[in-house]
Amino acid sequence: MSEIQEQDNYSANPNQKTYDIPHQVDHEVNVVKIYFAKPIPKMIWETKEDTYTVKSGGLVSDVKKKYAKKGRRNLQADKEDSVRLTAKEEVKVTWEEEAQAKKADGSPDFDFERINSTTIKNKVWVVAECQGNSGKLSVEIYENKL
Repeated sequence: MSEIQEQDNYSANPNQKTYDIPHQVDHEVNVVKIYFAKPIPKMIWETKEDTYTVKSGGLVSDVKKKYAKKGRRNLQADKEDSVRLTAKEEVKVTWEEEAQAKKADGSPDFDFERINSTTIKNKVWVVAECQGNSGKLSVEIYENKL
């Protein structure tokens, strides 16, 4: 044997097969909860304003009553409620109105409420709360024909 062969005494089995296996820990996902749910829109309060032109007189409180609707709050006018108005006078009215929140991409934002039962043909969502940096989660749902 030559000196190089004596130093390198490692020999591989030519019949041995080796496979490269990716490191599995990098893609590990721990499922914390998984459940059926129904979507509930997230709501926010938006400030709105309008200028109302008086037609035939009245009070500022009468103008505010015209703007009072369900889903509105903090209704205010630029004048006191007891002020008498004349025809063609303008009153600036401001309020907060409930509107659906939007995500950064413009799509509606939802919260999900867990449900235990629903009627047939209603849409339901499967919510999976996971911990982990990356990975894929597959969920298979089988329908019970009974």
